[in-house]
Amino acid sequence: MEALKYPASLCGRSDAISTVVPTGSAAVFINGETVHSKFLIPARSISREKNKEEINQWYKVYMLIWDEISMTGQVLFCKAYKNYAQISLHSSR
Repeated sequence: MEALKYPASLCGRSDAISTVVPTGSAAVFINGETVHSKFLIPARSISREKNKEEINQWYKVYMLIWDEISMTGQVLFCKAYKNYAQISLHSSR
């Protein structure tokens, strides 16, 4: 994954490529985030301020790499898509 992120880091845009995986252990291994974390799918309630911070991080993302997508169930994929659509609508305002 780092090889994919390296060119963006040369341009000072290392935050332009985001990597997500379905499990926490995989996220640690590839230095990425879980699908739940990136797409704001709460395993527990989170504060509004935390949501604002996470949404603001999406504005910088140019490419999303979803590793181990075959391990992601349809329900989780649909929740991620729905949340991304809402974030996109929020950013166009």
